[in-house]
Amino acid sequence: MAGGTLREILARLGQRAGETVERISEKVGGTLREGAGHARDAVHNLSKADRGAGERLKLAGRSPRERFTTALDERGQTAYSGSELDDIRAHGDRLGMTPEESADFVKAGAIPKTGKKYPTPRLRIEPDELKAQMDNWATEVKPRGYPYHFESAEQFEEFGGKLNELSEQYGLPRGRTIVQGSALRTPAAKDVDVAVIVPDEEFDNYAAQCADGITARARPRNQAGLLADLEDHAQKGFVPQYMFDRPAGATETFGQASHRLLEEYGVPDLDFSVMKQSSAMALYPHLDITREQR
Repeated sequence: MAGGTLREILARLGQRAGETVERISEKVGGTLREGAGHARDAVHNLSKADRGAGERLKLAGRSPRERFTTALDERGQTAYSGSELDDIRAHGDRLGMTPEESADFVKAGAIPKTGKKYPTPRLRIEPDELKAQMDNWATEVKPRGYPYHFESAEQFEEFGGKLNELSEQYGLPRGRTIVQGSALRTPAAKDVDVAVIVPDEEFDNYAAQCADGITARARPRNQAGLLADLEDHAQKGFVPQYMFDRPAGATETFGQASHRLLEEYGVPDLDFSVMKQSSAMALYPHLDITREQR
């Protein structure tokens, strides 16, 4: 009996010793993993800081005019004369914009507009109108925090929340969701432009997913044209909403589903896209739509 008790005591002691060693091992392993994670984060943050410092040093050595000119694309440089560009940049300076932000207004102004929304094609926004749009953004829209076609910041936030829920339902990649385009510049905007900005690799993966969806759903005679259209848009750095993939069981497109939001909030039209982070179409100005993290 005593021997049995002693064996039981020794067994329990051995079990406790084993558990103690296991706990210590787990704690050490967790500490090492945590330390490695902190180290990776530190290297990543340092790398980001180095890149940011390098960019600031490059900018510091340039005049505002040089920064403005460097930030322009070819279309912006040809759509406006040298004197018009100087005038637009000076106007941006007075409004407190950086040279790069003013250059983005020029790039947006140089995008030609055609199609059903523009019965009279527009080759550019005239300089005086472009400066008025810069005023609208800097003195009205940016301070109040919501675009034209909305009545309040609360209404805009509510609209954004429902749009984000719809994005979740349709499996759009997570990213920085923004409003950009004419609804931030003029009350005459024909639509509200919304984009989910994602890293380039995630964008490429989503574009491939959309291509698979088109192949699965489209009629054979329409597939080639749709896939070519998707490739053209993807090369420009965005996938428009009418090409979004659909979740299993969905009976309507993203555009059809979002149309109900337009009616509910009185928005004339919605131009929604998933956009590559490096896309030339990601232009200032923009307002963030906070996407709930789950």
